[in-house]
Amino acid sequence: MIKRILAVAAFILMSAGASFAQGDETVVKSVTMDSLKSIVLSLGHSIEQEEPQFHTIYAASPDGMHYSLAGTACTVEDCKGVNITVMFQRGADDTLEDVNRANLKFAAVSVWADERSIGVSRYVILDMGMTVENLKFNIEILLGISSSVLQSIAEK
Repeated sequence: MIKRILAVAAFILMSAGASFAQGDETVVKSVTMDSLKSIVLSLGHSIEQEEPQFHTIYAASPDGMHYSLAGTACTVEDCKGVNITVMFQRGADDTLEDVNRANLKFAAVSVWADERSIGVSRYVILDMGMTVENLKFNIEILLGISSSVLQSIAEK
């Protein structure tokens, strides 16, 4: 298990390495729909759908991982937080105990379920500021861990 977590962390760091070399060290204390779109595109990901009324962008990574970025604590102009979420279809034999085990195993994310889905999310608070690169890194962390979470839930 430790080897798998270290392998995921190494993959994330290697994947993010190129973006750190050309990193955007701009500090942001809030995001807009335009800034969320810019972050998605700068990662080389595609924008699948936009829901401005909910401050939400649906995107996909080049390897096919679908995720959403939802602004939180929003005013009309901007949002002070971002909830990054990946959703998977819940298998018929995926129990709440399996989901809870994965939630405890992967502390960097929250793992939860409803009747049809399993969600993996990471919440970022921007109130005191964060670099754009750090925000992008948080997205990469979530995407990297999500596959391992789903695999962990499948292990009975």
